[in-house]
Amino acid sequence: MYINTFQYKPEHVDCRLCTEYAGKKKDCTAKTCPWLAERIEAGVVGYKEAVMETFPRNVHTDARLHTAIRRFSGSLFLTAAHYQRMERMKVRQGYRRRRDTPAYYAAMYLLTANEDICTRAANCFCRYGIEFDYATTQDMVSLLRRSSNNLNQLTRRVHETGRFYGADLDELRQSYDSLWDAAQKILTSLAKLQ
Repeated sequence: MYINTFQYKPEHVDCRLCTEYAGKKKDCTAKTCPWLAERIEAGVVGYKEAVMETFPRNVHTDARLHTAIRRFSGSLFLTAAHYQRMERMKVRQGYRRRRDTPAYYAAMYLLTANEDICTRAANCFCRYGIEFDYATTQDMVSLLRRSSNNLNQLTRRVHETGRFYGADLDELRQSYDSLWDAAQKILTSLAKLQ
């Protein structure tokens, strides 16, 4: 197996070497740089230039792009903990050529942004991609089972005796409140990612 260790340096991505370069007077003739990824790897492109070259320019997006550039903190990660979770996940998963696409890393970035979501989604990363069937939802599943069992028992008792007790109803209400709290926690975590 051959592993390519070549990395671009600033002298490799000089605009004068590009096929789109038309000389000092005309400069570059391309609307967007065809070698942007290589220039980013070489470290000659800043965040502002990368953003402005990546997205199409029009009246609707320009104001948003300038706001995003102005608010950029210097890191694409939300916090240092987010960066550490992402790096741990990358080390844990190893490298797989077919799986490790930009879309895979984008999903990993989003799923490691929050501690709770990362914990629940840790089992989703597998050899061939991401399988959300393996997400850890045990606490919600157990709450749902207990709530449905309590409801079945209460229904059975009401059908048999024609009465129900307030304590049973309170217990059922509490279990549903716990279930909704868990669901709200997940929704809040997801909303923070936007």
